[in-house]
Amino acid sequence: MKETTEEKKKSDRKRLTKYCKNILFLFLEKEQTEQGKYDKIEVKTWKNWKDIDVCAEVILQKKDGGVEKHAISIENKGYTTLHDNQIARYKDTFEEEYKDTEFERNLHYIFFTCQDEVSDYEKEECSKVGYKPFSMDEVINKAIRDNKGGFELTHSDLFDEFWLSTW
Repeated sequence: MKETTEEKKKSDRKRLTKYCKNILFLFLEKEQTEQGKYDKIEVKTWKNWKDIDVCAEVILQKKDGGVEKHAISIENKGYTTLHDNQIARYKDTFEEEYKDTEFERNLHYIFFTCQDEVSDYEKEECSKVGYKPFSMDEVINKAIRDNKGGFELTHSDLFDEFWLSTW
C-alpha cells in the first residue's frame, strides 16, 4: 500500500525527532536506550552568546516525575581551527554563568568540527580543558546511521542540508 502525503510527513517528522534526540543524547553522554525514561524533553538554544557558538539548556522530565537540567556549550568549527585559548575562555564564561544554578551539576562542553576527523591538535586542546570532541562523521555514525550503515532523509531542508549532505 502506498503511503499518503500526510503519512509521509508524519514519518519524516518522527525520523527528524529521532535523529535530533539521538544527537542530543550523544552530547549529554547518555545511552540512546535511555530516551524511553523521559516523558518530555525541552531545549532552549542561543547562538553566539558571549562568543560561544551554541548554548543550550536542556530539561529532561523523567517518567517517574524527576527532572534533570543540563547546559551544553558547543564550539563549532567548519573551516577554521581553535585559537587563542578559545575553549578554555568559553568554559570559564559558561561555568560562571551557571554557577549556583540548577544546571551547575550537568554542564557539558562539546567541540564539533564539520571535518571528517578531529585533528590531533584539537583533541589535545579539548582534553586540556574538558571538552568532548566530535567530528561530523562521528556524530552521523553514532546518532543517525542505522545498524546497516544507512540513513533516510528527514525532508527537513535545514537538518538534511547540515547533517546529511556532503560538505
